[in-house]
Amino acid sequence: MKKFAFVLTVLTAVCATLFACGVQKKFTVLKESDTYIVISEIDDFAGKPLLEAMQAAKDKGELDYTIEGSMVTSMNGVENAADYSSCWMIYTDDENFSNTAWGEIEYDGKTCGSASKGVSELIVASGKIYVFVYTEF
Repeated sequence: MKKFAFVLTVLTAVCATLFACGVQKKFTVLKESDTYIVISEIDDFAGKPLLEAMQAAKDKGELDYTIEGSMVTSMNGVENAADYSSCWMIYTDDENFSNTAWGEIEYDGKTCGSASKGVSELIVASGKIYVFVYTEF
């Protein structure tokens, strides 16, 4: 009976550890500068809105942002201009949610087009990158 209780305890601990590891979402937030932020390696968020990955980064203290609706209005203390002459734009290499005709950037050898959706509607795709650039118009 003691052996059974021990095995049950060990199995419970292993299952709890595996569950806890599975719940934690991983991602990488690279701050190239105050006005250039890259979010990548977020495959655990595939199929979910980019905003969920951003919230996880915010919860870990790696990113700070505000949004209105689906539009980013500030990141890490840099706010959009009141007249939108300068604001945060999202670029991605996910061709399903980008449009290079609206603008493009190069990052890590990849062409990223301007996102066609805001952060609450932009669905994360496995292996894709998301670049936030504070842009002047």
